[in-house]
Amino acid sequence: MIRWGLVTLTSKKRRKAEIKNTKVKYNDLVTRNYNSKIDNIISTDVSYIPATAIHNHIYLSVAISHKTKKIELWKISENDDIKLIFVTLDELDRKGFILHSDHGFQYSSYEVTKKVEEMNSQISMIRIGN
Repeated sequence: MIRWGLVTLTSKKRRKAEIKNTKVKYNDLVTRNYNSKIDNIISTDVSYIPATAIHNHIYLSVAISHKTKKIELWKISENDDIKLIFVTLDELDRKGFILHSDHGFQYSSYEVTKKVEEMNSQISMIRIGN
């Protein structure tokens, strides 16, 4: 193909930008103390996994215990929305914990913050830029 002057055009796959709500301010109660002896800190995040055979992506919500470093639970969904977080929190079956997350739109939404408060728990968010 090079001999005939033919080249193939390829486009780079672009990663979708994260939506972060930087206007919501919650204290970082964990302050990077990842070797915590406190058993009530749960870290959580939503990641996407490319799955072109099914849809564009599937979304994975994970809750990890800070003390044991083990996955408490995980949920998969076809949609990156607040419902995924609600399912994760409902099945967590804990009270009085610290939910440590980033400033993603799911965790800074009014509905999720209200749900965490109803569970007698606190929200902790990492500093913006991490």
